[in-house]
Amino acid sequence: MISRKEELLTYLRQQGLQPQEEEFGIFFRYQMLNFLIFTDDEDPLYLRLVLPGIMDVDKNNRDDVLEACNRVTCDVKVAKCFISDNNDVWIACEQLLDQDPKYEDILPRSLRILMGSQQAFFEAIGA
Repeated sequence: MISRKEELLTYLRQQGLQPQEEEFGIFFRYQMLNFLIFTDDEDPLYLRLVLPGIMDVDKNNRDDVLEACNRVTCDVKVAKCFISDNNDVWIACEQLLDQDPKYEDILPRSLRILMGSQQAFFEAIGA
């Protein structure tokens, strides 16, 4: 039986992307942006696609960043915008999959959600 990670790698390769298998899951670039897919063998029906590191956070901008993250999380369906442990802003699109997910429907829409969320974040922060 093929793993969820292998299914995702196959799909991304078929789309002409060059995914890299990592310990946490999958890394790939799309439209000049870095994306991560976190896989979980314990929960193969959970998909977490992330746009990491869109802005650095420091003591001078932290409050504004938190407000912008909150705005995005409230306004955009299935998007979570947050400050990572590395003090930068990440946006995640999290979904629960069925037994036979249609990646050709799920991933393009998820990528659009993340890129739209990035734009909404920058608008909210005034950048």
